Amino acid sequence: MAPNQKSRSACLWIGIGCVVVLALGAAVVGGITFWGYKKAQEFKDPVARGRSVGEILGSTELPEGYFPILGLKVPWVMHFAVLTTEEPRFGDEGNAEASVESAEEREFIYVKFLRPMKEAQELEDFFEGRIDDPSVLDDSNIHVDIDEVVRRGALQLAAFEARYVVTRARVETNETESEGLTILVSFDCTEDSLTRVGIWTGPEPVGGVESGNLVGTPGDETEIRAFLGHFSVCH
Repeated sequence: MAPNQKSRSACLWIGIGCVVVLALGAAVVGGITFWGYKKAQEFKDPVARGRSVGEILGSTELPEGYFPILGLKVPWVMHFAVLTTEEPRFGDEGNAEASVESAEEREFIYVKFLRPMKEAQELEDFFEGRIDDPSVLDDSNIHVDIDEVVRRGALQLAAFEARYVVTRARVETNETESEGLTILVSFDCTEDSLTRVGIWTGPEPVGGVESGNLVGTPGDETEIRAFLGHFSVCH
């Protein structure tokens, strides 16, 4: 796999969010249809996006340099949030515009499943190192193709315990793709047994992960602790 990250357009995520909520609205009638239309309009409002993302992540202040891209609650299914270091741009008519992709872009995807997962044990096995295949995430339309597991670790933060796996991987959704240094995180909360997963991607360090120099990258434990410390997802 090439070491450069193929970054996703922030505007593409917004477009995906609009399509999802409008599809949900079209699937039913009345108030839910209105909810779908209202949510689609919110994606164009950075204040509304920030409020939705902050609520899902339990954050009043996002990590420095990150923009709220998508905050979506699918009733009875999942909560989904996306942050990137690429600021979305809109034209005069409020339409999302394609932006120049940056090899230095970082992105964070968070998913909270609202129902117990049948494959919860497989996910546990992945974070514990018994297997190296997180294919259980395919159920949320997030496919992680791991080229190399660099290391595993665990952190105790004020609001939760986080287990993480640093990898070189390709991350794909139905419409988007990126590759590079990818950190998968399991958020362990004592309040319930729901599955919460984060995927943090960024460029590989100069010299590649083989150099062992992860300082300043999403694979650096100091960076992981500081980044995750902005969130309080156990709610």
